Amino acid sequence: MSSEPHIDTGFIRHLRDLVGRHPELLKSIGQFAQFRVVIDVNMVISDLLLKVKYPERGNTALEELAHSSVLEIFAPRWLENELPSAFNQVSQNVSIAEDDLWAAWRKYQLILKWDERFTYPAELPAEKADPKDFPYIQLEKVINAVGILSKDRHIERMGGNRLTFDFVFDARRYARAAAISVTIRVSGIYLGTITLASLLRLAGRLKGSLENVRPELKVAVLAGVLFAFFHPTSRAWIIGKLKKLAPAAKFAIDAGMVLVTLEQQNREDAKLHLAKVSVAADPATNPARLKVKGAAGSQSNRK
Repeated sequence: MSSEPHIDTGFIRHLRDLVGRHPELLKSIGQFAQFRVVIDVNMVISDLLLKVKYPERGNTALEELAHSSVLEIFAPRWLENELPSAFNQVSQNVSIAEDDLWAAWRKYQLILKWDERFTYPAELPAEKADPKDFPYIQLEKVINAVGILSKDRHIERMGGNRLTFDFVFDARRYARAAAISVTIRVSGIYLGTITLASLLRLAGRLKGSLENVRPELKVAVLAGVLFAFFHPTSRAWIIGKLKKLAPAAKFAIDAGMVLVTLEQQNREDAKLHLAKVSVAADPATNPARLKVKGAAGSQSNRK
């Protein structure tokens, strides 16, 4: 069994709704970041190859981010028109059956938000590079997306903001760190993002004190400790009370400190990776875009 906590970033979608309904939570912990992006066919193909070759890995990073609501992933209907030839080419190059790709696609497409306005590539001058990329750039501009998930450098030369897998993985690191931090802070009560077993493993280096605490007491103690350590004005009073509950006291105090440290570390990690994602989402500072001499792009903030 892994010593790492199970992080269900899909629960961010529910936490986002919870925070939105309770202004006091929004004021104290803030809202989760969300980015609107466009995806092109080569990024879809990369994800589908992972799903076909390694089904045991479960959701890809993009699927996880879509389910968490950290990314809203849009696609022009043109993408569907590109799939048959793309699947045929991939099947020949990497010896994967087209039927397997289509089967993976039927489920994968559910994470996409379709736009019906751009179904065919525009007629463009030769200097505009690949006209097949233009529907993605058009959609990026129309929906005010932060960029296009793509492996194609033509995107930059045609005025789009290309987002790479670095953006995706930093966004996932942000989502996972934020999920832990907010779950611990939101009220001190177990909400479902981290399982109780994982919380106990995180507090498991307590030199044997866990064996002396009844399972049902562990739940109550953890809930109380979480509340106490995130309400500094009541912390001293509750610690004083817990010290009278030996042998649970040592577990409670040590677990509280472990969880406070865990929350602080993940809050800082979330800030770090969100900063990286924000740089990539800004056309003026996107490292991939800056490599393209003279690339045009808006400097306005887009959501």
